Amino acid sequence: MSKTLASLHKYGNHVIKPVGSINVTAELNNRAQDVTFYVVDNAVSTVIGLPTCKHFDIVKVEAVDAHNA
Repeated sequence: MSKTLASLHKYGNHVIKPVGSINVTAELNNRAQDVTFYVVDNAVSTVIGLPTCKHFDIVKVEAVDAHNA
């Protein structure tokens, strides 16, 4: 685990200071990506960021035309 200066922000402007970070190669359905996970000393759920979710096709983001919605 490496030290980090990152701060994680939750809803309500609550800030979590990670105790460190770890870089791993995540693989799903024969697709791999280097991912940084932040280690925290709190009872919180694990979160995977949007760029990683998009890379693995876990979520898709589509543009919506607000004028025709």
